[in-house]
Amino acid sequence: MISSISDQLNAGFPFEVFRKEYAESFQSLSAYHSVPADYFGTAALFTISALAGGMYTVEKLRTKIILYAMLVGDSGAGKTPAYNL
Repeated sequence: MISSISDQLNAGFPFEVFRKEYAESFQSLSAYHSVPADYFGTAALFTISALAGGMYTVEKLRTKIILYAMLVGDSGAGKTPAYNL
């Protein structure tokens, strides 16, 4: 269990939110492109929220899906392969 703010910052992307096959795909893509796997996970979350159509219903509660995502890295850090996902 993560217990402190510094542990949370160093924990990396929470790939457990995806099915195992998807998480493995993102990690394989990151290894192939030599970029952080976080880039692919973030791009996937953004894509999923866009595909959901802006609204989601859970137990008769209809709510908006709002997700702000940003990939931050130096020029040449490999953000473009994740954007092209």
